[in-house]
Amino acid sequence: MTNAEKETITDLKKCDFGEISEFYKKQADGRKALSKPEPLKLKKDNVELTEKHDGCILDGHKEKIGNFRIEPPGLFCGHGEHPKMGMIKKRINPEDVIINCGRDSVIPVPPKGHKWKEVRHDRTVSWLASWTENIQVEIAGFYSR
Repeated sequence: MTNAEKETITDLKKCDFGEISEFYKKQADGRKALSKPEPLKLKKDNVELTEKHDGCILDGHKEKIGNFRIEPPGLFCGHGEHPKMGMIKKRINPEDVIINCGRDSVIPVPPKGHKWKEVRHDRTVSWLASWTENIQVEIAGFYSR
């Protein structure tokens, strides 16, 4: 929010969050309506995805990746009374991401219709992918542990 918007909203009790509340209620109801095998299949798919992407080969050894998921867009919370609290975190697209991998490794394929911002082969760093986050304007990324 801008400073002018912050001054306009003085009492959150006067704000209508009904649409947001309804959206999340529908999502919860949709999950509750799933038949018994569907949640198990979703969990199995998530485990397979995690096993596939939670590690990398670094100097011939399998290394764990701290986190291989990019945070979705949403409101920035920060910690405590952060001055940028309430700002909108933008979606990170493949065009924002720099991939770092070995010259002889298989370069990950970006989603259909997209391309990576850049592909590097820098052995002097420990990050696998990086992007500039719009709120703090700092580099974020995936690192081997």
